[in-house]
Amino acid sequence: MDQCKKKQCWVILKRLMVGRDAWALKQPLLDNKSRSRKEKILMGLEDIECNLQKFKYSKVEEFADDIRLVFSYALQYPLRSEVHKTARRMKDTFELTWKNFNHKWVLHQD
Repeated sequence: MDQCKKKQCWVILKRLMVGRDAWALKQPLLDNKSRSRKEKILMGLEDIECNLQKFKYSKVEEFADDIRLVFSYALQYPLRSEVHKTARRMKDTFELTWKNFNHKWVLHQD
């Protein structure tokens, strides 16, 4: 992942982590009993931050996949739970932001 894209991933992640809803997803969600056993390792936004710091993402898609994985854990909570509502809002925000960044990256490649 080039430096420009990495910095933009940092911006996206930091916006998610400092928002009013960040409390729900900073740490891995451990108490969700409906979670599938087939899923990857539980992670939260802080784990993604650590992975960015350690240069563990070679592509921006890996970063986005991990963000979506965090949302997928939270979206398994009951629809009326605060965790689910928070994850839905944050996911919608992320997807819109991600779409805009991807569009910019495609334009700069041409």
